Amino acid sequence: MKNKNEQEKWKSEELREQRKERKARMTTKDGQKKAIRKKTNLLAIVAVLVVIAVLCGLFFLFRINNGYFEKTKVAAKVNGEDITAAELNFYAGTQLFSMMRMQAFTPSGQRILARPMPAFNQQINGEYNDKSVRNIILDQLKEDLPKLKFMQAQAKADGLELNEQQKQGLDNYIAQIKASAAQYQMTPNELLAAIFGKGSDEAQVRRYIGDLFLSQLYEQTKVKDSEVSEEDLKAAYEENKDEFESVSYRMFVLNQASAEPEEEPEETTETADAESTAEDRSTAGTDNTAAESTPEAETQKADESAGSSENSTKPTDKVEIDEENRSITIEKAYDPKAKAKEIKDREDLDKKTSDILEKITDEASFNEAIRDYLSDAEKEVYKDEKATLVSSAYKSTLQPELAQWLFDPARKEGDKTAITSSGKATILYFINRQLDETPTYTTRHILIRVGMEDGKSIQHSDREAAKTKAENILKEYRDGEQTEEAFAALAEKYSDDGGSKLNGGLYENTPRGRFVKSYEEWALDPARKAGDVDLVYEENASYSGYHIIYFKSLGDPIWKQAAKLKVGQDQFTKWLDSQSDKLSYEAVEDGMRYVLPFDKAAAKEAEESLAAAKESSADEKPEPSATEENQAEASSAAESAETTAGK
Repeated sequence: MKNKNEQEKWKSEELREQRKERKARMTTKDGQKKAIRKKTNLLAIVAVLVVIAVLCGLFFLFRINNGYFEKTKVAAKVNGEDITAAELNFYAGTQLFSMMRMQAFTPSGQRILARPMPAFNQQINGEYNDKSVRNIILDQLKEDLPKLKFMQAQAKADGLELNEQQKQGLDNYIAQIKASAAQYQMTPNELLAAIFGKGSDEAQVRRYIGDLFLSQLYEQTKVKDSEVSEEDLKAAYEENKDEFESVSYRMFVLNQASAEPEEEPEETTETADAESTAEDRSTAGTDNTAAESTPEAETQKADESAGSSENSTKPTDKVEIDEENRSITIEKAYDPKAKAKEIKDREDLDKKTSDILEKITDEASFNEAIRDYLSDAEKEVYKDEKATLVSSAYKSTLQPELAQWLFDPARKEGDKTAITSSGKATILYFINRQLDETPTYTTRHILIRVGMEDGKSIQHSDREAAKTKAENILKEYRDGEQTEEAFAALAEKYSDDGGSKLNGGLYENTPRGRFVKSYEEWALDPARKAGDVDLVYEENASYSGYHIIYFKSLGDPIWKQAAKLKVGQDQFTKWLDSQSDKLSYEAVEDGMRYVLPFDKAAAKEAEESLAAAKESSADEKPEPSATEENQAEASSAAESAETTAGK
């Protein structure tokens, strides 16, 4: 106990000594308390401030690069609703990409935006003037966006919602964007930003596209519900006969001699047509867009071409590669041998064409006249007399050259011609022009595909398996409620037709010639009645499979449906125009700075060039060459578009 008390005493004395020492340090010689000194580390404060400034700068840059201002700045008030710069950029980017395949928010796109393009403005507004591409699009948005937002608001007020097919279409578009981005080693958001503007992402684009689909659904619903009289239909027909009448004709495409061995040969009818059905042949004269190539692929081809010509006497093409704009220009070299071969091939094609036309005396002689000019593969195809027949073709589906000849008012049965273009001759024999009164039909179907070996011969076991599966599905239907709803449920469950599966296998108002022969003959059988269900089989070069078909009804002929749609569309347009008091558009200057940003240096250059041109020729329009230059760069930007989305 004593030791413990002594230890405590020692501790207390020790603490007293420590307090005395501290007090002595804080007291001056005359006993006054010393002033407290503040230790400040100026360098530490400066360092902290610098770090804060850097972080603020990085945060600011992050917000800029991620479209913060585009997403938050109001760029326009449309029908009283605030529209951000990001939403305006979406609509502008959509229009530019669909019309010009142009990525407006890339460096090359921003240069094009700054330039005048009179031909483009004439296409949009019917005016040939010096407006820049950016101003052309902004003017178009000012006119169209109020109507679009009005329809979206009306659709939501009416409780309209996207159907399953539209939702699937939206999913497919996003999937296509992702696939294209992966192909070109970009992230999906980078590709979306190139097309629709800074800060674009999947959620935002989904929302905007969903609104677009909703406005389209509203318009379709209003047009479909329009009241159209027989008098309206007759008047529409008389005014637009070319739209509603169709033509039937025979057609054969004859190609000239193949290209030189060292050049990449184009696909010929020997390979393409041999794999076509008679139905496929009917689309040979339709207007299709050629596939686009990438700048990287073109550059590689140019490099290979240049390399292969180093040890050759063949003249070398002049190749210019613009890496900044990711474009390539190839100026073909003059080659006397190639030119001579081109002339010979053209003369040979003309002679063959003339021989064929001379042999054609009537429709029955058409197939015989072409027989000597068929390849072995084509001879198999043209064993079918209908392989050259195109029935009930509408003007809107044909290439312009074919449509112009076939729909000429002077055209009569037995007329024949050959339209030569791009190294091939399209030989035509006119049969008739008619107003097709064949009714359309509405059906549901379940497709069970049959497996194919090498894309040609059908595997018997697969066909038997497919037939068994189709028969079991048909039995399941017949053992059940046997209603349209029950059939639709089976279609969603079993059908191999992705185009109709989500809609219960429904195809409405199908015109003659749209579906395969066995399907069409069953549907258009005069004895057919609502609720009929049966199984048919189809085998051709495109596919093989079993169709379980549910017949719903017959409808108006296709021309009447087209006329009704046109009249309904005209009525809807007039009604929408009458709502002008509810439509408004007011640009907000502060936010418009972030809409369709353009290259100011390119704008200044274009302005100076235009001023110089006007000075040299005050009374003349801008020279066509300037327009062609702009169009060429727009085309170049389109070819470098890193997506196939849009189509």
